[in-house]
Amino acid sequence: MKTLLKISLFIMISMNALSSQLLFDFYAFYNWNKVVDINKDRRFVIFDTKGMGETSIGVAVTGGCDGFLEYFRQEIDKSYYICKVEEGNGDASFFEMITERGEAGSGITPFKFIEGTGRWKELVGLGCMGAFSMIKGFNENMKNASIIFKAKCDLPDSTLERFKNYNKPE
Repeated sequence: MKTLLKISLFIMISMNALSSQLLFDFYAFYNWNKVVDINKDRRFVIFDTKGMGETSIGVAVTGGCDGFLEYFRQEIDKSYYICKVEEGNGDASFFEMITERGEAGSGITPFKFIEGTGRWKELVGLGCMGAFSMIKGFNENMKNASIIFKAKCDLPDSTLERFKNYNKPE
């Protein structure tokens, strides 16, 4: 039993030693484009975001998300959205997000890279964790709220190195 415990502990420590983190900071404007009040407790919202950000290795991106949120008693009950970020060189990534818990102004959002070009191909299939928070609320038309989104992706050192050292072919 002690041997099994030592082997398990060694594997867990080894796995953490072989992994790195890629961090994202993204700032965006958030718009509710259509709101359907189903009843006094339930609301369905179609939204979009547009903004810019940077990774922890200095890759700057622009982009945004489109999707829906369904609220029940002021909390997010269901959501789904697709996001695209793009570098200045045209390489891009698509990821899907499903907010696990939250409300209109903040939430916890796991996401998964589903497609990519250039360096972003390295991240396809990778699951990450993010969180968003509203900086400034909506105007009277439910437009132009500002949000910050921060994310963390755990990935193998070798993948991070390939991502970091990618040179786009000419």
